[in-house]
Amino acid sequence: MHARTDGELRAAVERAVSDLDGVTAVFQALMRIAEIEVGARRSAFAEVDIGPMLADLAELYGAVAEEHGLSLILDVPDTLPILGDRDLLQQAVANLLDNAIKFSPDGGQIRLLGRRDGRIVHISVADQGPGIPEADRPRATERFFRGEAARHTPGSGLGLALVQAVAVLHEGALQLEDAHPGLLAKLSLTAMAQAASAPRVSAQMNIASSAPHAAESGTMAHADPR
Repeated sequence: MHARTDGELRAAVERAVSDLDGVTAVFQALMRIAEIEVGARRSAFAEVDIGPMLADLAELYGAVAEEHGLSLILDVPDTLPILGDRDLLQQAVANLLDNAIKFSPDGGQIRLLGRRDGRIVHISVADQGPGIPEADRPRATERFFRGEAARHTPGSGLGLALVQAVAVLHEGALQLEDAHPGLLAKLSLTAMAQAASAPRVSAQMNIASSAPHAAESGTMAHADPR
């Protein structure tokens, strides 16, 4: 259909640019997943204290949650050291938080938890959305897989694939469980040598449930989740 006015032409150009941005984002996400899967980022491993990192992400995504009429609760120790790639770990948790915000109902609650269990560090993100049916969970980390609940929500189906790739690179695992209601996504990673027990940091961003459910946020550069 040809544009008949300047307004229609501008709208057509904006749609084309948006489509191109989407294709570029998918391509970049695929390239990053491939890079992770071949272990190209392992040389960047260093000691990472993910306690403060998770607190920073909670502050950042608390503002995003506010725009969606949600509350975000943080419960992590002051320190939680592991050996890994900080940028990739931050990307993985950001994808999980973005998913939780995207699929949570108005007035819902999201929990970001971090804890150490022996030699394993667990990072969990729980929401109160529709979750992922048990039959779909084995395929949920496949590239481009979109479950029934996600088919009418913006995204490319690469977010959980990237989180899974990050988990495998760190010789860890991603588990998807029922949160009753919602989804519990748990990232399990190998901890650094045992340190002294640290106090926990708890925070809550209380949001008025009357805020409108906004479109997917572009707070961080990440693969479109689910």
